[in-house]
Amino acid sequence: MNILSTVMKQKIAKVEIYINCHTTVRYPHPYQYELDHLEYTATQLEPRPPQEAGTLEDTPCTFINTVDQLTGLLDTLRRETAIAVDLEVCLYA
Repeated sequence: MNILSTVMKQKIAKVEIYINCHTTVRYPHPYQYELDHLEYTATQLEPRPPQEAGTLEDTPCTFINTVDQLTGLLDTLRRETAIAVDLEVCLYA
């Protein structure tokens, strides 16, 4: 066996060890079923101009802490055809 084939076998063995030690366990996306079965309505497929997000100063924010406020929010939301909720979490601890 020549020195080149010995070196190549050693490099291949190191790569195999690296791959075996660094295999990542992957879990399915928590919403995989919903993503696989997603269907859009005709309204959702209509082109729309982009909407820029408002500044915090121009965006009214209300803390909902009573049943009456929650009922009012639900009445407002029920008049909408679609709403978006950002579920992103950033942990900087």
